Amino acid sequence: MLLIGYFVFVQEEPYVMLKKSDKALVGNDRFEGFCIDLLKELASILGFSYEIHLVPDGKYGFQDDKGQWNGMIKELMEHIYQYLHH
Repeated sequence: MLLIGYFVFVQEEPYVMLKKSDKALVGNDRFEGFCIDLLKELASILGFSYEIHLVPDGKYGFQDDKGQWNGMIKELMEHIYQYLHH
Protein backbone atom coordinates (compact mmCIF):
# COMPACT_ATOMS: atom_id res chain seq x y z
CA MET A 1 0.00 0.00 0.00
CA LEU A 2 1.30 3.42 -0.96
CA LEU A 3 1.99 5.82 1.91
CA ILE A 4 0.77 9.25 0.87
CA GLY A 5 1.95 11.00 4.00
CA TYR A 6 0.19 12.70 6.79
CA PHE A 7 -3.01 14.65 7.02
CA VAL A 8 -3.26 17.63 9.32
CA PHE A 9 -6.57 18.40 10.96
CA VAL A 10 -8.07 20.82 13.44
CA GLN A 11 -10.11 19.05 16.11
CA GLU A 12 -13.68 20.21 15.58
CA GLU A 13 -16.93 18.31 16.04
CA PRO A 14 -18.39 16.56 14.09
CA TYR A 15 -15.53 16.50 11.58
CA VAL A 16 -12.51 15.41 13.62
CA MET A 17 -12.83 14.27 17.23
CA LEU A 18 -10.83 12.24 19.69
CA LYS A 19 -12.51 8.91 20.42
CA LYS A 20 -13.69 8.33 23.94
CA SER A 21 -12.31 5.02 25.19
CA ASP A 22 -11.29 3.35 28.41
CA LYS A 23 -8.28 1.94 26.53
CA ALA A 24 -5.25 3.94 25.49
CA LEU A 25 -5.63 4.57 21.74
CA VAL A 26 -2.68 5.33 19.49
CA GLY A 27 -2.13 6.58 15.96
CA ASN A 28 -5.07 6.99 13.64
CA ASP A 29 -7.25 4.89 15.96
CA ARG A 30 -7.52 7.91 18.28
CA PHE A 31 -9.78 9.78 15.88
CA GLU A 32 -13.36 9.67 14.61
CA GLY A 33 -15.71 11.97 12.75
CA PHE A 34 -16.91 12.87 9.26
CA CYS A 35 -13.46 13.77 7.85
CA ILE A 36 -11.92 10.66 9.36
CA ASP A 37 -14.63 8.43 7.87
CA LEU A 38 -14.16 10.09 4.48
CA LEU A 39 -10.37 9.66 4.66
CA LYS A 40 -10.73 5.97 5.60
CA GLU A 41 -13.07 5.36 2.68
CA LEU A 42 -10.81 7.15 0.20
CA ALA A 43 -7.78 5.21 1.45
CA SER A 44 -9.68 1.95 1.03
CA ILE A 45 -10.83 2.77 -2.50
CA LEU A 46 -7.58 4.31 -3.73
CA GLY A 47 -5.19 2.03 -1.82
CA PHE A 48 -3.09 4.40 0.26
CA SER A 49 -2.16 4.63 3.92
CA TYR A 50 -1.89 7.77 6.01
CA GLU A 51 -1.07 9.31 9.35
CA ILE A 52 -3.34 11.83 11.06
CA HIS A 53 -1.93 14.72 13.05
CA LEU A 54 -3.76 17.43 14.95
CA VAL A 55 -2.54 20.99 14.56
CA PRO A 56 -0.77 21.91 17.83
CA ASP A 57 -2.30 25.38 18.08
CA GLY A 58 -5.78 24.19 17.03
CA LYS A 59 -6.16 26.84 14.34
CA TYR A 60 -6.96 26.60 10.64
CA GLY A 61 -4.47 29.27 9.70
CA PHE A 62 -4.10 33.00 9.67
CA GLN A 63 -1.40 35.17 8.13
CA ASP A 64 -0.15 37.86 10.48
CA ASP A 65 1.00 41.35 9.48
CA LYS A 66 4.56 40.02 8.98
CA GLY A 67 3.38 37.42 6.46
CA GLN A 68 3.81 34.48 8.83
CA TRP A 69 1.21 31.73 8.91
CA ASN A 70 -0.01 29.72 11.89
CA GLY A 71 -2.31 26.73 12.26
CA MET A 72 -3.00 24.08 9.65
CA ILE A 73 -1.63 26.23 6.82
CA LYS A 74 1.74 26.58 8.60
CA GLU A 75 1.90 22.83 9.29
CA LEU A 76 1.20 21.96 5.65
CA MET A 77 3.67 24.52 4.34
CA GLU A 78 6.42 23.22 6.64
CA HIS A 79 5.72 19.60 5.72
CA ILE A 80 5.76 20.35 1.99
CA TYR A 81 8.99 22.34 2.36
CA GLN A 82 10.66 19.45 4.24
CA TYR A 83 9.42 16.95 1.65
CA LEU A 84 10.78 18.99 -1.25
CA HIS A 85 14.17 19.55 0.37
CA HIS A 86 15.00 15.97 1.33
